[in-house]
Amino acid sequence: MNKNNIPLDYLEGYENKRVLIVDDDAGILRILKQGFRKNCDFEVKTATSGFEAGVLAGEMRPHVICVDSALDGISGQELIKTLKKTPELKRIKVISISGKSFSREQVRKQGFDMHVQKPFRFEELIDAVNSVLGLT
Repeated sequence: MNKNNIPLDYLEGYENKRVLIVDDDAGILRILKQGFRKNCDFEVKTATSGFEAGVLAGEMRPHVICVDSALDGISGQELIKTLKKTPELKRIKVISISGKSFSREQVRKQGFDMHVQKPFRFEELIDAVNSVLGLT
């Protein structure tokens, strides 16, 4: 598997699931981080900017990134496009979180695997994470 650049951590049942949450609203980040830690066995990191998210993604190699598609500065779409150019990060699953409504086709065209519209219940985001990981 290593010879073919297939990351083994994507094949081992997602033990120690790693989630990166990116939003420019610190309050949302705090609530989501607490929710993941309390209700899920996920390693969770947060970032308030596309730049910070890029650095953290390179360090932690998350399985899933939940990103506000309307970030200040670099947009969520630009961030994901850049990250997926990196061989170690191209298999990351990405969930858009936004106040806007998007069709499935729009979500895919923007580079996301799924979309959760704000405001949402925490359980909706957990369901989306589990879904993109193939755990439901």
